[in-house]
Amino acid sequence: MSERQLGVVLAGCGGIGNCHAYALSVLPDVRFVGVVDVDEDRARDFARRFGAETYATDLGELLGRDDVDAVVNATANNLHAPLSIQALDAGKHVMVQKPIALTLDEADAMIAAAERAGKTLM
Repeated sequence: MSERQLGVVLAGCGGIGNCHAYALSVLPDVRFVGVVDVDEDRARDFARRFGAETYATDLGELLGRDDVDAVVNATANNLHAPLSIQALDAGKHVMVQKPIALTLDEADAMIAAAERAGKTLM
């Protein structure tokens, strides 16, 4: 195990979020910092079920934390670009569920944000 675990936040507690939450909860080098969902009850339930330390209804609430290194974006497709760009602009790595974006322009904006931030977008 590394000296410091990778702090990760999961955005989106819907269907595919279950798969990501489970993976984050069992990876030994990952610290599952929090979950974000517009539905506060669902976010609270995900945090409890998968052992995340906290939950929020707005991604911005967790992006300012120094212990968050990366965001898994498993939100609705129309939120992939804006939330990924928000996370990248906050200096976090981003793994986004497919499709990367709804348009080529959105995808290009995401790539540009990753390049500006010097962070990984995948």
